[in-house]
Amino acid sequence: MSALPPCCPEGKAADAAASGAFPPGIRWTRALTAERYPFPLSPLGWSNIQEVFDRGVRSFAEFMGRPLDARTELACSVNGWIYANADAFDFKQRFKVRLGIGEQIGLLAEVLPRLGDGPGFWKNLRAVARFLRAPETMRTRLGDRLDSPVLALAGGAVRRFLARIGGDVRRAWPSVLARFKTRVAALAERIAQVDDWPALLALGDELRAEMIAYIEPDLVIFAVREVAALMLIELARLAELPDPTSLPARLAAGLDENATLAFHRRLAELGHLAASQPSARPEEWPPPARAAWEAFCREFGHLAPGWDLRFPTLGEDPERLLTLARAAAAEARTGGVASEARGTGPLAAATRSDEPAHARNSVLTALAPWPVARGLAEFLIETLRTFLIIDEEHHFYTGLVFPPTRRLIGKLGTELVRRGRLARPEDIYWLTDREVRDLLRRDQHGSLDELISQRQRAHDRAAREGPPTPPAVENVARAPAREGRATVVASPAEMTIASHGESLGGPTASFREERVSPHPPAEAASPGRSTDRPGDGEMRPNGLSGTCLRSGASTDEQTGDDRAPPLRARGRPVCQRGVAASPGKGRGPARKLATIADLERVEPGDILVVRSPDPFFSMVFPRAAGLVAETGSVLSHGAIAAREYRLPAVLGLAGIWDRLVDGEPLEVDGTTGTVLFPSATAAEDR
Repeated sequence: MSALPPCCPEGKAADAAASGAFPPGIRWTRALTAERYPFPLSPLGWSNIQEVFDRGVRSFAEFMGRPLDARTELACSVNGWIYANADAFDFKQRFKVRLGIGEQIGLLAEVLPRLGDGPGFWKNLRAVARFLRAPETMRTRLGDRLDSPVLALAGGAVRRFLARIGGDVRRAWPSVLARFKTRVAALAERIAQVDDWPALLALGDELRAEMIAYIEPDLVIFAVREVAALMLIELARLAELPDPTSLPARLAAGLDENATLAFHRRLAELGHLAASQPSARPEEWPPPARAAWEAFCREFGHLAPGWDLRFPTLGEDPERLLTLARAAAAEARTGGVASEARGTGPLAAATRSDEPAHARNSVLTALAPWPVARGLAEFLIETLRTFLIIDEEHHFYTGLVFPPTRRLIGKLGTELVRRGRLARPEDIYWLTDREVRDLLRRDQHGSLDELISQRQRAHDRAAREGPPTPPAVENVARAPAREGRATVVASPAEMTIASHGESLGGPTASFREERVSPHPPAEAASPGRSTDRPGDGEMRPNGLSGTCLRSGASTDEQTGDDRAPPLRARGRPVCQRGVAASPGKGRGPARKLATIADLERVEPGDILVVRSPDPFFSMVFPRAAGLVAETGSVLSHGAIAAREYRLPAVLGLAGIWDRLVDGEPLEVDGTTGTVLFPSATAAEDR
């Protein structure tokens, strides 16, 4: 999302991708990029974001004391589809709990008195030795028992580590966000006043620097919230609570400072304001109303579906924005489809939700006899909720760079049109960053229409055909890392969090064929659109508790292309299962969403179908009956929003986008993670 950086790290990956080939010798995967980049990107879109992507990952690796070798290719674009280096992203190896000397001394002071608890000193000592020697043999990452000193050791190490790095982020975050907003706004004003292309490139470099500084803590924020969630699941398992994998999702409900829901409230307020104005054109509104409109656009006009800069932002189309605002106002008055099941509006229900309190009380009550475990749970719950808010804010405001960057690129495109190189300013998106700079610096002539047309056709073809399968690469050495300044000391000063075969990233789902009754349940038998969302007392997300789901699956299983196909009837899918992300049942026609324009096509009772659960689309959640997505986990931004709206949601459904057509009937069960295709069932019955 940087504005034409002067030196893009394209290298071998770009050269190989230009021919539609994968850079050799690397295990490439879409599992790590599918949620953020669900569609193929334009050449300029990827070459602008690649350095930001690269620097963010390298910053996290350096933070963890295991810097990546500068020669390591981290990502590539093949036909516009973005892939990541699976070995460079092996966070199981990179995320380690590292303690300083003072922290180690404090931890030992906590653990030593616990050696006499439970079964006695010698058994406890053997358990600690086993944990330090072979932690993967323990029942959980926190040991086998709630009264074990292993829990005090592992839990104490995690608590100290997260308190330190999390505390740094908490203290810095308000100033980081404020600086980013201020600097981007200032650069946007300067870009609006400049037309000279060298000056525009210089401003773009400044914008890029601000974006890199802002994105650097992204993976640290992500890691803190994921480790907190993972440890809470382990505590729930030791306490033998029902459905432990659903605990983080239930604790994540009712976030009062959720940036996405705050935007929805403001959108509805804008709709009410627009309805009271004498004109449909904001520029003709009275000064107070016009000032409110301009303030809204400054704060929220940057929102757009996806990360490709060629997509217009919400603020670039005032007419469409006002249409969405009026719809939001109407839904706020009526409660949308959700009111049919709950008898109340979705935002009001979200703010009144007592699900987090129920979840918190259930955990703390179960752990009451074990003060160490209870204290750890209290810390993890507070950390999880705090970092979910920070993560949501970070994601929400990342797009502030979109409007000034698009304006800058538009001016450069206009310059190339003036020189006769492009037919239209927007054709610039089919060039790479390097090509744009070369064209601007060389006084050459000749139309690039044929090249632009070829790339547009190739992009359209890639979008239709889907992401290509990377070649198998065997015996690949792990991505080289160089030792950082951090001192590596023996356990318990250093512990690998993901030592039980699970990837950081939250609970994920395996996907396999399973015989499921093709007939809908009795309560879903009535025709037409309907929704059956649980009331406040019924809000019980089951996480990965569906019969065909298991915790501990790899991220590749969640979003990769190697899953078993769904159950089929005479060649047509009958049922597909994925991640149970938000409970409840919904039935209605499929409505595929990819652009801003698609939002206006959503009818009450539609089942929203997306490649990625981007929270941008959540502004139409109140009128929908369900949500299905190809990617995502229970703590994805879109999943959190779906639970706030009590919208049944199933994520991680590989290939669902390409299998469905608009209007095809669907039945979604967000409690079991099941999507049923009634049209295929009818075909089987015939």
